[in-house]
Amino acid sequence: MFIFIGCAGGGTSSMFCQRIVQEINTTDENLSAVFDSVEAVLKKQRALGGAYDLIFAYGGLDLIRGYNAFEFGKLFDVILVAPQVRYLTATKQRLLQNYPTIVKDLPPQLFGRMDAKSGYQEILTELITLDDERAYLSSILDTTKRADKNPELLWLAGDQKHPLVTQLLDHWQDKLNLRVLQQSFNVELLYDFVPEEDFDLRLLYCPAIALDEESLPKIARRIDGLLVAPGARARVKELAKWLKAYDIPYYQLTYQMYDDLLQAEDLNSLDDFLLAVAQHTEFASDHAVTALETATLKPRKSILFGLISWG
Repeated sequence: MFIFIGCAGGGTSSMFCQRIVQEINTTDENLSAVFDSVEAVLKKQRALGGAYDLIFAYGGLDLIRGYNAFEFGKLFDVILVAPQVRYLTATKQRLLQNYPTIVKDLPPQLFGRMDAKSGYQEILTELITLDDERAYLSSILDTTKRADKNPELLWLAGDQKHPLVTQLLDHWQDKLNLRVLQQSFNVELLYDFVPEEDFDLRLLYCPAIALDEESLPKIARRIDGLLVAPGARARVKELAKWLKAYDIPYYQLTYQMYDDLLQAEDLNSLDDFLLAVAQHTEFASDHAVTALETATLKPRKSILFGLISWG
């Protein structure tokens, strides 16, 4: 079972995890436990999950953001919030509402006294209760990034000021009556934004270098398709297996289109692409491609005392 103790920083939660883990390993022959920083646990989750019954991670609660909620939601069974940052609990619960992770305040008296002996018994009792709740959530939640979401396109190496861009947006507005929200890309903005007005299509302009293998899993879980400027052709070719694995459709624009602007057949082809992306948006869902991602998901665990089970 993976438990994250979220604090204002790593120091206090590290000490709490250390004492709990030491108590488990010295007094309970039926359980094995380990602790490490949340960054290390995210990287080593497969090895840790196969070797220990309980894995405690410590770190700042504010590490959980919209763009990495998938990683936390898929790994951690429980996130216990330290008293000094409990004002963030509701925010983190909203970020993880589509995942079966339980986010709950850690009792102040338990965290404050750092009494590992009695603390472990309270923690174990709490985990048994929370596991029942998590099992229920796991059975009813269908993790999806697309519910009630408008299509989001990444224009790779796109120049917002180029006449081709203006031509295409005018065409989509006039022919398809689309309201297009245009933004410069960054990963955090991709997830955490509140539009000031309604839109039908979100278009983000992204330099080719930003689409790398480290950030692609986070990007892939949100965007619905790519428009590829001629200068990004080589980058897309390098990432072809990623785009296929994450089921991201893309449209390759040519130098001739940029030189001569879009012809009628080009506009029709782009309309068809946008329609396909919109249909894709309705049915696609969050997923991880384990073979391509550095951090692999934890293996299925066994039953603990016949009381705690997780998978």
